[in-house]
Amino acid sequence: MDMERLSIRTNDLVTCNGAAKILGVSRPTIYHMIERHQLHSIMIGRNRYLLRAELESLKARRKSNGNYSL
Repeated sequence: MDMERLSIRTNDLVTCNGAAKILGVSRPTIYHMIERHQLHSIMIGRNRYLLRAELESLKARRKSNGNYSL
C-alpha cells in the first residue's frame, strides 16, 4: 500500500480495538503486528488508527490461504 500519497476519510479509519474485532485477535496482537510492520498505523493526536481497507485485505488473504490465525 502506497503510504506516501494517501487520501482518507474518517470512516476509513479504525481504532486498535476495532481492528482487533475485525481480525478476531486481541488488542496486544494488533500492537505487535504494528511493531512488526505487518500493519500500518496513523497517529492523530494521541490516538492510533488503522486503515479499514488494509484490515479487510489482510482478513481476506488469511481466509483464502486457510490461515485463520495471525
